[in-house]
Amino acid sequence: GRQAAEVIVPDEARPTYENWGYAPAIKVGNTTYVSGVVSRLEGADSYEERYARGFKSAFERIEKVLNEAGASLDDVIDITSFHTDLQRQLEVAVKARMEIMSPPHPAWTAVGTTAFATPDGVTEIKVGRTCRNW
Repeated sequence: GRQAAEVIVPDEARPTYENWGYAPAIKVGNTTYVSGVVSRLEGADSYEERYARGFKSAFERIEKVLNEAGASLDDVIDITSFHTDLQRQLEVAVKARMEIMSPPHPAWTAVGTTAFATPDGVTEIKVGRTCRNW
């Protein structure tokens, strides 16, 4: 069960872990489950450029959590993303993700939604599973 799992909490995420009561990641054996990371619009350029920058920043935060668990983006096999404007964001998200992750491509489910716990969030990315040393 969860009591036998390793909770992954980078130092900068400790307050969130304690105040919100969720782990940035849980590692069970060779499998790591990463909680959702919210992306925001970043910068002052076009919507697409601000979206791509924020999307990539979210993946950078995901990678930091993965690194704490002894994994990397190369180990990701499943992604779920939740979008506040799926039709406008998806093409930019696909391009941005392909710029930071090399093939083979992971499984990916993209879902439309209305809001996140972070009010200025536009997308939440959840790495549902990573595996190392099959």
